[in-house]
Amino acid sequence: MEDNKISPYIDYDIEQLLLSDGIEIDKYVKMYLNEIKRIPPLTPETEKHLLQNLDDKKTRTKLLESYLRFVVMITRDYTDKDKLINLVQSGNSGFLKAVESFDGNMNFAEHAEKYIRREITSEIELSNAVRIPIFTINTIERSVDANHNITVKKIADILQHTEFDSKQIDTIYRHCKQRKINIASDVSPYIDYEVEKAISAENIEICETLKEYFTRIKRAVPFLTPETEKHILQNLDDKTTRTKLSEGYLRFVVMIAKEYIDSRNKLIYLIANGNSGLSKAIESFDCTENISFSLLAEFLIRQKILKVVRSNEKYMKIPIFYKRKK
Repeated sequence: MEDNKISPYIDYDIEQLLLSDGIEIDKYVKMYLNEIKRIPPLTPETEKHLLQNLDDKKTRTKLLESYLRFVVMITRDYTDKDKLINLVQSGNSGFLKAVESFDGNMNFAEHAEKYIRREITSEIELSNAVRIPIFTINTIERSVDANHNITVKKIADILQHTEFDSKQIDTIYRHCKQRKINIASDVSPYIDYEVEKAISAENIEICETLKEYFTRIKRAVPFLTPETEKHILQNLDDKTTRTKLSEGYLRFVVMIAKEYIDSRNKLIYLIANGNSGLSKAIESFDCTENISFSLLAEFLIRQKILKVVRSNEKYMKIPIFYKRKK
């Protein structure tokens, strides 16, 4: 074994090594290192026994605990790029993935190191893009269903007390993609919804202003197709094109807004705020790299609607409908 090769079988004095590297040890890192010190170092014989019983939850936990020093030692190589505690957490996540993918026919330490470094690198890439609080990411990951799916609505509900910009939302979606979390939507911008009929079916009162608004949408605004949207998104510098995209999403906004109607919040105000979120999505879409426009739009629409739901602010009017020239 090379002298500089990291080994899971060595009882490293991690705190001293971190200090010698000039790495700051705050109280949270110190508490974590003190916990690690209590765990006896791994031996090859112990590891062999543990790897033969990976179906047992207690055995997997014991193996993880035995590798905590190993993860921190690997993290030392990256701590100039991010906070130590964030990278250690990602490294531990990578270790768990290594356990899940281990087939018994490989060197486990080398296999684990590959996964640990992969997760740490992924965390650094995410943090270099835009910083997202680790508790936010953890909450999203805990909220996925049994099939590793989560809806845009669920994410918006989780994050409703924090205002995120398009770059931060893009980073969240990138993180989900890397963790193979599928983000789904209950509403589609490509369906010609009969919005008035859909709202009436839920016994929601439609005032005259809304009735006129829905009539104008139905008469004047064709619903989008994925092909039309793709062409529009390639020409967002053009004001007419941006207007066309906004018009194409008006049904989409209404169908989302109706989900939040209650005795306190009139639909007219929810739609107004939803349209504000749509405008924000159009303005900021070129800042994103990993998220489709429809998902970004849905998140920002829901974010704006949730804001008025929470505060019950009724200060916006229905935007003037984009009139077409005859």
